[in-house]
Amino acid sequence: ERLHPTNSRFDVCTVNETVNGNLTEFVDNDLCQQLVVHQGVIKWNQDRYKALREKYRETRERYSKYLDKKYGLKEVNQFGNAEMVVPPSKPLERLDSSCSSDYDLTFDDLVKERQEASLKPVFEEDPKAAAEILKNIKRRKRREMHENEERVKQQKLLLMELWGKLLAQQEKELEECVSKKMLKQSTFEKQMTTKLFEVRQQAKHILANRRFMDDCALKKREDEFLEHVFLRDKGVGNQKGNYYVERGRMLELHRRLYAQRMCLYVSRRDDMCKRIVEDFVSLAVISAGYKEKYQADPDEAIRREWGNLFIKAKSLVAYLADVTELVVPEPVSSDLEEIYCFEMDRQEALDER
Repeated sequence: ERLHPTNSRFDVCTVNETVNGNLTEFVDNDLCQQLVVHQGVIKWNQDRYKALREKYRETRERYSKYLDKKYGLKEVNQFGNAEMVVPPSKPLERLDSSCSSDYDLTFDDLVKERQEASLKPVFEEDPKAAAEILKNIKRRKRREMHENEERVKQQKLLLMELWGKLLAQQEKELEECVSKKMLKQSTFEKQMTTKLFEVRQQAKHILANRRFMDDCALKKREDEFLEHVFLRDKGVGNQKGNYYVERGRMLELHRRLYAQRMCLYVSRRDDMCKRIVEDFVSLAVISAGYKEKYQADPDEAIRREWGNLFIKAKSLVAYLADVTELVVPEPVSSDLEEIYCFEMDRQEALDER
């Protein structure tokens, strides 16, 4: 059987390993409770940090491929290799050394462990080891600073090269655009110059033609004036003789025209008188025949018809004995056709009032 001490200064109890559960029961320091409680948050942040690192690595690889494809920039490792740190020859005592895994100890075991600990030599400070540790820490710090500086230089170099290429491309595009604009403007200016030259040439031709026409007209007027001045006295006698000859010819022509006109007037008047006399004779004969036939004077309607025929210079005697022959659609000879036309005109004159 195990011996249990009777001294009340010690409280011996069985200690078991910590299992997953409520760890706050086994933590003595109050500052550790938050870490234990928020282990899930810490785990999530660790996983998120790994995912972000992986995402940044993939993004950097894609960006390097993009620069290589578009600008021909290849990633060059310009960072220096870190120097290998030689570990110290004397092994240093580590503060994070693992303790004994057997926690199920009795009082005797604890007393024995305490005695063994008291027999161990007292820890002595080693300035050389501390200096070596500080030296390693400073060397690592300087290496990190150097790596950061090289990284910043590389980034600046890449940005400067990229910016230079972008500026060169923009300048080239600007020069091409300006060249196209200038070429187009020069083409328009050339067309305008050619058109203005053609207009000026046409204006010169028009002015020359006008001057030529003015000179010709002036010369013609001068010639006419000289001819009129120098030949006026010479042609006075001839012009006077020609005037009297032309005057006599015109008078003779007028006399002949007047005589012919008077002859025509007399003949037309004689013909008109003859037709009137013939109409009067025809009217008397018709009136006598009407009285003899009907034993009465012609009424007013018949006299009005005879008056219309006389005024319109139509024959008082009918050309056809039977007027109904005009409406019969029978073919007639050329001699009778003229008679039919005269009779139709006479009937139309009778119908008119």
